Amino acid sequence: MARRNRATAVRATLTVALIGYAGLALGNGLDRLTAQAPPLERLVPRPFRAEAERAAARQAAVRDQPQAFLAHARAAVAADPVDPGSASLLGGALLLRGDNRGAEQAFRVSARFGWRDIPTQAYWYEAALEAREMEPAVDRLDALLRAQPQLPSVDLLLGRLEASTAGRAVLERRLAQRPPWLANYLEVGGKDAPLIERRASVLMDMARQGTRLGCHSVGGFVGAALAAGARRAAEQVWLAHCPGAHAAAGIADPAFEQVGNAQTSPFGWQTLPAGDVAIEAAGPGQGGRLQVSNGSSVSRLVLMQPVALEPGRYRVSIMTVPGRVGVSLGCNGVPPLPSRDAGDVAASGQVVEVPACARQAFGVWLRPGAEAVELGRLSLQRIG
Repeated sequence: MARRNRATAVRATLTVALIGYAGLALGNGLDRLTAQAPPLERLVPRPFRAEAERAAARQAAVRDQPQAFLAHARAAVAADPVDPGSASLLGGALLLRGDNRGAEQAFRVSARFGWRDIPTQAYWYEAALEAREMEPAVDRLDALLRAQPQLPSVDLLLGRLEASTAGRAVLERRLAQRPPWLANYLEVGGKDAPLIERRASVLMDMARQGTRLGCHSVGGFVGAALAAGARRAAEQVWLAHCPGAHAAAGIADPAFEQVGNAQTSPFGWQTLPAGDVAIEAAGPGQGGRLQVSNGSSVSRLVLMQPVALEPGRYRVSIMTVPGRVGVSLGCNGVPPLPSRDAGDVAASGQVVEVPACARQAFGVWLRPGAEAVELGRLSLQRIG
């Protein structure tokens, strides 16, 4: 019984949250006018009056006014009983009052009018999960995300399926069909590492079952995973979904041959051109010649890439002119300004200290100068 009550509480909370998101507009101008002049209410057509009641019900839900919520929802049903929005608002209001049976009846009514009403689909999604009916659950989730891919509760909705073996299985099968919200599922920028790793696990299962999404589709996911410090998850997804991919722990593309290539790996070089910085790549198969120039008065970061080096001391050498190029490694995703005291990459090499951290970023800097500089092969040697 306690478990059922908890599930019901979750369903009520989610449903009401989605109702609040569904909209706060007050509708037609006549509705707003009646708020200032109540006697004019009798002049408002019933459909407009119903929309005004629905707007008032949503506002009451957001303001945590359960009695007003219920009253306006009932009025909306009375004014327009065949609108799914009226019935679903009534269902949400009854849930808050603890009337689970009445809520279910209201949501059954709203479900008869189609799949586009967000609170209705949220209610039946949670109900299906509670009953461990995963196929109906993923159908409701699919309807929700097709209607509104940017739902604020999308991570909560998806997490409910990802949390169980059976839920993950139906989710993976639906993702393999490439639904319109697949790109939203792969968009994890700014998310925390546990969520990214959970999504990566789903993507790995899909690859093992024969669905490979391709380099372009997973590129953004991989880049976001690297930015969040989830390097292992990024590597696994990239290798599983991008044919012929590589994910070196050390320096990728040390000869700078892939710089400027449209298919550049998220693990490779990222260029950072600016108004006073120019980067010109020879392109693949042209010997890796890379021309960089810095017309400013300060050193500029021109190239960077995520790495996963073992802690220690390394010597970095680059085939280039002396005195113009420096390298550095940072732990917050951005390489710091290199020190001149650590040596010259074009001479005996520059020494770089690598600490233990999850978001290692290696950068190449160019000091100011009138002439462009050519970068050749980079070598990395551990010395301590």
